[in-house]
Amino acid sequence: MNSSRYWNDLATTLATYTSYPLWRDFCDTLHTATLQEWIGDRHFSTALKTDLFDETCGNGMIPYLSYHADQVVGIDISEVIVGQVALRYPYLTAQVEDARELTFPDDTFDLIFSNSTLDHFFNPADLSRAVHELVRVLRKGGLLFLTLDNPCNPVIAARNQLALHWNAQNALLPYRMGHTLSLRQMVNLLEGSDCQILRRGHLLHLPRVLFLHLSRLVNRDSALGRRLLAMMLGFETLERLPTAPLTGHFSAILASKR
Repeated sequence: MNSSRYWNDLATTLATYTSYPLWRDFCDTLHTATLQEWIGDRHFSTALKTDLFDETCGNGMIPYLSYHADQVVGIDISEVIVGQVALRYPYLTAQVEDARELTFPDDTFDLIFSNSTLDHFFNPADLSRAVHELVRVLRKGGLLFLTLDNPCNPVIAARNQLALHWNAQNALLPYRMGHTLSLRQMVNLLEGSDCQILRRGHLLHLPRVLFLHLSRLVNRDSALGRRLLAMMLGFETLERLPTAPLTGHFSAILASKR
């Protein structure tokens, strides 16, 4: 399922199910705010983004990463997606890579941004292998920002079970879901890979399906769109509650390589 052919075939149809401008603004704003809080204004020599899907249906994080790094490399297993994003961001070094077998030398990047990239492998060993690869190409003292689907959220757990038995592409399941890890398992894996955990938490606490479809109906540039975006971001205050592991759709970690 993780072949380039699978993702190439999907690349031309994913926009039908995922290109909702207001929703994409929300995701980009959420990730930007989290990085700003966790990393601040630190500048990097080289940064890596582990897939380019977001950049095909929204702005994605390339503009933010390019502001904070001298050079940004974006990778994806799909040649189609890489080609699309390379045209959109000509200053980006975009190339086809498999996260399980990166071609970069050891200690290449100061910052790696990997948002819900590694939770599409069916085999748990593939996820661990990809994490080890990211750590390998990260320089000592460099930062890895990693998010995965949160299996402790009952909505995510139910969706992933549904994905095992439902192959039809739709707005709820635009692509196949894979193995993922809890926040504790992520911590254990990264600490076992010679990383120090700097920050941890959960992201995207709103009722995702409801607001995903609401965002389809509202103009991102309208007053209503701005109010809806503020409302969506307001749900992130749920991170302060003990129930955060149940409401967050993603588990997130910022780690530094020792």
